[in-house]
Formats: sequence, structure tokens, C-alpha cells
Amino acid sequence: MINQITQQLDISSILLVAALIAAFVIAFKVMEMIFDTMLIAGISATFYIGLRMIQGGPISINDVLLFTFLGASLYMTYSLLASLYKLGATVLPIPVHIIEAALKPLQYTWSKIEELKERDDFAPKQTNSQKQKKQKEEEKDKSEKSTKEVILGNKDKEDEDEE
Repeated sequence: MINQITQQLDISSILLVAALIAAFVIAFKVMEMIFDTMLIAGISATFYIGLRMIQGGPISINDVLLFTFLGASLYMTYSLLASLYKLGATVLPIPVHIIEAALKPLQYTWSKIEELKERDDFAPKQTNSQKQKKQKEEEKDKSEKSTKEVILGNKDKEDEDEE
């Protein structure tokens, strides 16, 4: 008997079994959502009935149905938003990674340009007058420093003599 079954199995039979399993999984997920919605609707109706009993008011079938509908609608809205969030969290990183990959060569090129700037390969050419001004400023700085050192040096010697 097992031999007959294995001989009759071909590719179409295997595909049909796989399709049947997929249909069962999808139906289970759909039925799970339906049962969850029905449960929430029942809880909403029970909440309304309990609330009316505590308040001591009359229970109207239309109000019970309204609370049932509102509870089911809110739950379906919540599950839709949760599904959209989950889908968005899965799909959104894809374009971000593509953009990052596209920007990597630009970042590499920019870092190389910055390195060249630091080595003064791209420094603007200075004219003779600019060079002379720069040399004069450097000489002034040196003379000011040497004057300060001499003055400070003299004070240090005076302090040592007093001790």
C-alpha cells in the first residue's frame, strides 16, 4: 500500500499538498483574528451591561450592539496599525541602507579632500606682498615674546635674590 502511494506521488501532488498547508496556515491566521475580534466585542458588550447594572439604568439592545461594534472596531483599528507599524519597521530600513551605500563613496572622497587640505596641497598661492606681511607679523610676535621673557626672567631673578 505504501509503495502504491509513493508511486502515485508526482510533482503536482507535492505542490497541491504544499498549497493546502499554506491555505490552512492563512485560514488559521484569519480565524485567529476573527476570534480575537469576537472576544473583544463580547468583552465590550459585557462591560456595557456591567456598567448599566452598576448605574441601575435600563439595558437597551441597541446600546449593547453599539458597544460591541465600537469594541470590535477599535480592536481592528489597533491591529491594523500594529501590522502597519511592523511592516514599516521591516521595510523602512531598506531604502535607508541603499542611501547609505550610495553616500559611502562621497564620504570617502570628502575625507580624502580634507586630508589633502591638511597637508596644504590645496593651499592658495601667496603673493610676495602677502608673504612679506606674514613675515613681519611673525617677527613682531617673536620680538614681543622675547621682551616678555626678559621681563619675566628679571622678576624671577629678583625673587630669588630676596629669598
